[in-house]
Amino acid sequence: MNKYQVTNNKEQKLFYLFFAICSLFFFSCEMAPVSTSAISPLSHLPNEGTWYQIFVGSFFDSTGNGIGDLRGITMKLDYLNDSHTWRHAQNIALYGECNDSLHVDGIWLTPIHPSPSYHKYDVDDYMGIDPQFGTMDDFRVLLREAHKRGMKVILDLVLNHSSDRHPWFQNALQEVRSGNPGRYAGYYHFYYGATPPQKESVDYADWWWEWDAGRDGSRWMPGRGIRGRFYRSWGNAAPGIWYEGSFWTGMPDLNFDSHHLREEIQSVADFWLGNGLDGFRLDAVHYFYLWDEIGQYEFDTIPHDAHEKNIRLLRWLNDYSQRINPNVFLIGECWRPVGVIEDYFRSGMNFFHFGTSGTIRSVLNNGNGENWARFLADWDRRVKTRNPNAVISTFLSNHDKYRSFYQMGGEINSWDDGWTEDWLINPSSNATRDQLNPPPGIRGTDRRKFAASLNILAPGTPFIYYGEEIGLLHNVVDYWSHLGDHDHHQFTCDRVVCEPNICGHPNNFRRATDDTDFRGPMWWSNTNRIGTTNPPENRRWSEAALQSRYGNGVEEQMDDYFSLLRHYIRLGNLKSRNPFIAWGNMEFFDTDNNRIAAWHITDNRPGSPTRGQRVIVAHNADYYPEDFDPDSPGGRQMFSMPASERALWIDGVCARHPDWLPTISADGLVIEMPPYTSAIIGVGPR
Repeated sequence: MNKYQVTNNKEQKLFYLFFAICSLFFFSCEMAPVSTSAISPLSHLPNEGTWYQIFVGSFFDSTGNGIGDLRGITMKLDYLNDSHTWRHAQNIALYGECNDSLHVDGIWLTPIHPSPSYHKYDVDDYMGIDPQFGTMDDFRVLLREAHKRGMKVILDLVLNHSSDRHPWFQNALQEVRSGNPGRYAGYYHFYYGATPPQKESVDYADWWWEWDAGRDGSRWMPGRGIRGRFYRSWGNAAPGIWYEGSFWTGMPDLNFDSHHLREEIQSVADFWLGNGLDGFRLDAVHYFYLWDEIGQYEFDTIPHDAHEKNIRLLRWLNDYSQRINPNVFLIGECWRPVGVIEDYFRSGMNFFHFGTSGTIRSVLNNGNGENWARFLADWDRRVKTRNPNAVISTFLSNHDKYRSFYQMGGEINSWDDGWTEDWLINPSSNATRDQLNPPPGIRGTDRRKFAASLNILAPGTPFIYYGEEIGLLHNVVDYWSHLGDHDHHQFTCDRVVCEPNICGHPNNFRRATDDTDFRGPMWWSNTNRIGTTNPPENRRWSEAALQSRYGNGVEEQMDDYFSLLRHYIRLGNLKSRNPFIAWGNMEFFDTDNNRIAAWHITDNRPGSPTRGQRVIVAHNADYYPEDFDPDSPGGRQMFSMPASERALWIDGVCARHPDWLPTISADGLVIEMPPYTSAIIGVGPR
């Protein structure tokens, strides 16, 4: 048993209660005047480390209006990293670890700018704060407090398009409608003609979902469809005048061939980076020059010169940002095939690899840990050939994908791999065991923990999507299973327009999901709802979907030694004791045991206090033998150290049981790892 566990000490509980009451009183009153001193970015700290993505409107509500906000995030910073507190220092001194926070190194905030939508990915003002989320003073307090804890902060920056309410676009409409297109018309893509440059118009049907209280008090039904013909991705500004909107006509696409527009974006970078922001996450970067000839190319056959234009644009933005902060962190969303993502690293920026979650899921399914190590080492090598300073970025889920609870727990397959049958929803499916992931249960819990181990201990900048650490659900699947009616939300392909890759199997159904279902309220407590937000756009959610499947929120899981949250915290402790595993040089290590994922990390960074240190990071992906006994470790694996090295020390965590730990043989030449164990091994010469 870990010696640092939840205490029942009465005095300490009373102190925490007093501290909580004082904190609540402070944040419910008018905040003290905000310091006007300049906020500097944390440019002296590495960008590599564990990052935490927050969907701002769903995280924590400080005002009681049901919408998460910047003050709410500030109130919860100690949950993310409490390294500045005396309690943290005391725990480290006494126990060598602190189990009160996730120990994250950076925060990614989804868009906070004024916007007509709940998600804010259509921006009205790139230098403003949406009043729903707070004020610029609130943002400065958040940034200052995050930096105090050693956490960097980056903002989502949406540059492919603006809102149609943005003054730029409103001025552009006035110019083209008056017959005098000028500066602002050049910010966007306008086309003059009877029809836009598209091969043909398209039949469409808009479907939405209405709550029907007539059927057992609860049922989602298709609303009335509005049918017609339209020109996909083109809005009609005036008779014979069209504008490009690749996502929809409320998001007109920006034209980066405009020198004046680029000057505007430079001003945006000056404003935020000059105010101490540590960087940006850039949305949909492969769209910038993708849609200027929309309708002339299929989505997966983008002309090469479009990618080259995108890369040159991103290099321009990266170079400009580095003049402000040489260690600025820019990471892009390029949701394209891996070869395309790799090429974008030539811009000097970093990019997410969208295949990481699927690779981790396959490791969980087949137990081949070596594949994960080879995957990481190969990707690290490939991107560094494009940019020697490149950093790889892994993740389990995000605001556009199914929650990892289902994918990693073995209850659902990926939404983009051609299979959409769900074990929970359709247990009578004719699909074979090979076509469905393993069933949920106690193994599902351990799978989620081990998936977290594989992600968080990866080199570079692994990301956690808020709520992932407590097993937060998305709405749709839980709602179906909660009602026990497998017909809910499901419509056969001949009733709903659907993409070919989703409906590749005759028994498949298209799920009537919405992006809001992946962006639900963070669940802080089963009993204390202070700060818990409403679902996005007040979309109706089942109670079970609002709450973790484990039946527990943050408060309850903090007190549970075996919870998913406590495993995430153990991983944070392990990584904080060995931080250079994020930024050191990676080399694949072949253990001759395909159950083991292993690689060397060497800290060669100038100025690093651990410069010269060398470790092995290892994972045992074997779960259990066929005669699995829940009370037995089972599935133990061993491997030998390299011929020239021996193990000096070992530090680790286990997803199966917190007290199962890896060991070193007496001569330091053999490592033994219980199932689903992860280890960091200090090495030296024999």
